[in-house]
Amino acid sequence: MGAKRWWCWFIVLGLFLALPLGSAWGKSPDSGVTITALQVELKVQSITKENFYMGEVWVSPAKFTDIQNGKHYVGYARAIGLDVFRVEYDLSPTWYSSDPTMVRVAPRAGHRVKLTVVKEGESFVMVTAGAFSKRLDIKSTLRGGAMYVEISQGLSDPKPAGAARPKPGRTTR
Repeated sequence: MGAKRWWCWFIVLGLFLALPLGSAWGKSPDSGVTITALQVELKVQSITKENFYMGEVWVSPAKFTDIQNGKHYVGYARAIGLDVFRVEYDLSPTWYSSDPTMVRVAPRAGHRVKLTVVKEGESFVMVTAGAFSKRLDIKSTLRGGAMYVEISQGLSDPKPAGAARPKPGRTTR
């Protein structure tokens, strides 16, 4: 009887090995962890035409485009810290909109925010967590009763704003 069900042990072993040993998402950085990058991700809201629920999908492209019917666009963004091994950690960054009459950010601090674009134009949102910052350039147009939005991400800046940097091609002594 045991010899006939040897394959069950392989399935159980495979399931055990496939389980994660601990989820990295949701961890707060310990005192020994050094965050090396700030990553901003945007939520994909419509994946299929049939709108099957497939869980939340978050992406971090250089340029994100989306469209919503109506005069406003509502999207979601989150910021996470990455260590040397690309393990994700919760941060509590601050979010600043350069033009609050065009782009509203709620809440102003926290790792996940709601971005509401209320009119056409160009603006940016600055995300800052410690020594890191990232700029999200937002362009929106209203055409045919729908809001078209393009969000471009700038590079993360690992040095504080006041830190001196050598110019490219020159050596400092």
